[in-house]
Amino acid sequence: MGLSLAAAFVGGGWAWSVYRSSDKGYAEPLEAGAKPLYTVLYHKWYVDEGYDYLVTGRRRLGNVRLGVLGLGDASAWFDVHVVDGLVNGAGWSTRTIATISKWWDTWIIDGVGVNGPAILARILSYPFRLFEWGLVQWYALVMVAGLLGFVFYYAWK
Repeated sequence: MGLSLAAAFVGGGWAWSVYRSSDKGYAEPLEAGAKPLYTVLYHKWYVDEGYDYLVTGRRRLGNVRLGVLGLGDASAWFDVHVVDGLVNGAGWSTRTIATISKWWDTWIIDGVGVNGPAILARILSYPFRLFEWGLVQWYALVMVAGLLGFVFYYAWK
């Protein structure tokens, strides 16, 4: 603790001796004597710049962003080019298979397998439908007419 206090007092005394006569046109003695050291100290050891490059990614290294924003850019690229490609491919294949399945069901299963025999039965049964109406009164009339026909046939014979 004593060493820290001593360093603080020495630094404070040195700063007071350097800056006590500064005014508007004052030039930094460290800047004039050691420009590279002054630049590094002025930019706070470039900690903020390094943090911006490496952690947050607010600054780019060429066309590449590092840090969190770079991870966001990489995630967005992966989503647009890989995930969306897989989803769109799955959607396209599902639509294609559904179209083929609908065609197969409409024309082969329903058309040939179900409706084909029904249409064939309708065509072949047409002559019989002329005599079969489904009216019980008509059937009774035909039976009575047939019975009278037999009676007259055998009565005249």
